[in-house]
Amino acid sequence: MNRILAAVLGCFFILGAASDGFCLMLPARIQDLVKRSDVIIIGEVLDVTIEENTYVRIKVIQYLKNKPNDERSEVIIRTLLHGKEADETIWYQTDEPEFEAGEQVFLFLKKDTGIAPFGGKYTTKDYIVSGNLHGKHQIKDNKVDYRDTMTGKSASIPLERFIPELKKVIEDPIGHMPNFFNDEEDKK
Repeated sequence: MNRILAAVLGCFFILGAASDGFCLMLPARIQDLVKRSDVIIIGEVLDVTIEENTYVRIKVIQYLKNKPNDERSEVIIRTLLHGKEADETIWYQTDEPEFEAGEQVFLFLKKDTGIAPFGGKYTTKDYIVSGNLHGKHQIKDNKVDYRDTMTGKSASIPLERFIPELKKVIEDPIGHMPNFFNDEEDKK
């Protein structure tokens, strides 16, 4: 009986939250982001355009996973952060990462299929961000602003330490537990 009550209440919560535009983001392990991502890059945001979705043009500085054959120096990312309807209504989605021209970013990306989450199709671009908010990290002063959503720890981790740990996860996404945090060095 308790299971049925919990399931019914859960459905009401989910349906009620969805109708009010509420979004619940579940934690994402870095191993899961690596497995779900077709490419992982370090790049610089060149510009952001809002059309039916938000399109972000990124200058690729380095490919860390699955460098494509054409090794393009620029990629375009489609996000659902902002969109513009035919009547010029602009909408906003809270679980998508925000981008700003000029910022350096560390991105987990997957190929854009152009399929909308609830049906329909979008104009296909190169990639979308894996794990929504969890798939984008800013880089400032050669440090990755990283937040482990499973533990809640966050730190500015030097790239020279972050990249080798990430490469170990790329090589063994199931078995390697990254050690990104050095409490003495990384305190914000």
